[in-house]
Amino acid sequence: MADQAPVTEQGAAASGVAQDQTPKNINRDGFKVADMEFYDLLDVSAHATDLELKKAYRKAAIRNHPDKGGDEETFKMVGEAYRVLSDNNLRADYDKHGKKKPVEEVGIKEATEMFGNIFGGERFVDLIGEISLLKDMTKASEIVMSDEEKAEMEKELRAQAAAANGEAPPQGTVEGETSTKPDGEAAATAAATTATPSEGKPTSSGRQKLTPEQKAKLEEFEKEKDAEKEKRVHDLTEKLKDRIRPFVEARNPGDKDDSETQVWAKRMSEEAEDLKLESFGVELLHTIGGIYITKSTTWIKSRKHNFLGLPGFFSKLKDRGSQVKDIWGLYGSAVSVQISMEELAKRQEKGDIGEEELKQLEADMSGKMLLVTWRGTRFEVNNVLRRVCENVLNEPGVNKVVLLRRAQALTLLGAIYTKVQPDPDQGERREMEELVANAANKRKKSKAARDVPTPPTAGAP
Repeated sequence: MADQAPVTEQGAAASGVAQDQTPKNINRDGFKVADMEFYDLLDVSAHATDLELKKAYRKAAIRNHPDKGGDEETFKMVGEAYRVLSDNNLRADYDKHGKKKPVEEVGIKEATEMFGNIFGGERFVDLIGEISLLKDMTKASEIVMSDEEKAEMEKELRAQAAAANGEAPPQGTVEGETSTKPDGEAAATAAATTATPSEGKPTSSGRQKLTPEQKAKLEEFEKEKDAEKEKRVHDLTEKLKDRIRPFVEARNPGDKDDSETQVWAKRMSEEAEDLKLESFGVELLHTIGGIYITKSTTWIKSRKHNFLGLPGFFSKLKDRGSQVKDIWGLYGSAVSVQISMEELAKRQEKGDIGEEELKQLEADMSGKMLLVTWRGTRFEVNNVLRRVCENVLNEPGVNKVVLLRRAQALTLLGAIYTKVQPDPDQGERREMEELVANAANKRKKSKAARDVPTPPTAGAP
């Protein structure tokens, strides 16, 4: 195209235009884009960075959300614009040709991708695999829900995905989804949302029974999910062995003067500093590191010659205790969301809530919903990585010395991950993390207040 000549730095200088004053319609490669509509929707230039796009999308989504008085069609267009521009391949294609097809409504698939990007995104796939929480919930819901219920759920998922980017969630209720298996993903899903059967006869509790066809589909889905999980664990096991191999094969693994150990530890630290910049990166690294340390130290203690193996035994009890704590935390967060949404809906119906209070309650709700999703994600990661570590530390046919070195490598890697802290200038990039932290702190304060005994009145025993 004749107008697709790149704007070089020399050309810009010759025309008196500074580099930071590049025309808005010039992309990162120095070419004029064919269509500025998507960039204008996000109010950014065609040469905006990925971080600038993410920030602009959050602001545009909040500004145009229907619950905030925005236009629904514009809200859909904003979602489509970010979907295209956040993908380097789609963005390059859009810059060259513009829009090729009508904008489709952002639905369940896009909402699932958004949630995947919230917790680590692609950068963490080699460490934890693909988060399946929302995908599994969606699939189970599709099996047991009617078309009307599916449409309503899709609408809520879109709004929740937007809420995770800083918006207020829709008013409604969140219930616990049933599952035929109490494994990690199913347990997390159960606490996070509901899939209510739409056909069959009602039970004594008012719930609808599943039809034989729905039961058969759910059983098939469970088999598929189990197979996917096994593959995920296998793949992550191989990747973790590759990650720690330089330490394991070093001349003097773990020795402070061993150059190979130093090079490996430095590379892992640099990678961690890079990963922490991702959404919930610090929190995920702390979770992963904690699992590595717990599983490796438990393994080492259990192999030592000790009285009846008690140190290793108590380490395992502590490990299981943390799993129970995660389950209760997840359950409590889901119940808190349900109660809060019901109370908010009742107060809105009565009309006894002011605009400022409503905004604050909506912000609190966004935090609570994110807290549920985060705790479900963390539960899933814990469940998967425990199995991965067990595979790495108990591989049949592997020399005991190699297994010990693997345990030492996991301990060191876990220490590196758990020491990572967010940079002071990361404030704006950690808005969602702050929402979750505030929601968690409010639950702790509320529980502490309930646990404080009421002071006795005068004259009381």
